[in-house]
Amino acid sequence: MKKGIIYKYRNWHEKFHKNVLIENEIYLAPPNSFNDPFDCKIPENFHLIDNESKREEFANFYVNKHKEKLISLSKKPEIIKSNLKERLKVNLDDEHLFNEKRENEELDSCYGVFSGSKTWKSILMWSHYGDNHKGYCIGFKEELIIKSNKFGRGGHVNYSKEFPIRNPLDFSNDIVKDSFIQMYTKAEEWKYEEEYRLSILNPDGLTNIERIVKLDDNFISEVILGVSINEKDKNEIIEICKRKQLKVYQAKKIPFRFDITREEV
Repeated sequence: MKKGIIYKYRNWHEKFHKNVLIENEIYLAPPNSFNDPFDCKIPENFHLIDNESKREEFANFYVNKHKEKLISLSKKPEIIKSNLKERLKVNLDDEHLFNEKRENEELDSCYGVFSGSKTWKSILMWSHYGDNHKGYCIGFKEELIIKSNKFGRGGHVNYSKEFPIRNPLDFSNDIVKDSFIQMYTKAEEWKYEEEYRLSILNPDGLTNIERIVKLDDNFISEVILGVSINEKDKNEIIEICKRKQLKVYQAKKIPFRFDITREEV
């Protein structure tokens, strides 16, 4: 593992995967495309609104927060407040599921996430994301990416044994903290990925074009070829890297160990 580099495992058979190296294109995916159904899906727990006092507190907050919009839609705040309190009283499950669905749809539409790793030598990730070790791994310079201002934020994923609690009665309005919990928290089982994320946000929704971020050649630090890559793909990648003046390494199995090393090509 080399400090200061963000790695992305790719195959060499899909145009989208090849464009990471050929066009220096990073794609910031919607959360609903991830392979982990819990990823970015950490909803507020409406079951915490479990008595009349809390229902009153939440309904007041909701109406005050959306008062101008409600008035513009000719909706009476007091009626909205009363209806909301009744819904929370009658069936918390339905209210929780309704808000979870709405929030997930907003996240999928408005957020774009690039998932990289701080390690190039994960046997599992080569298998899952690097075409069963027949693909390649590209490393980006972390410092240049952070200074580029092309992303809203970036950082390491936090791995947790416990499911985070987001309380709808927390009115601190710390959007940064709240979004960090959602976007940068995963189950501990994923810890081996050493994931590093970059994300962007557009409250009005992101188009496919807006999800593609193009970088210069100097953002790329190195390229590693998979242990089982074929000669044709290997030669194509090496030729591109020569033109871009990039270092290329060949990953290799270490004899009598469940581990891999690499040698510069």
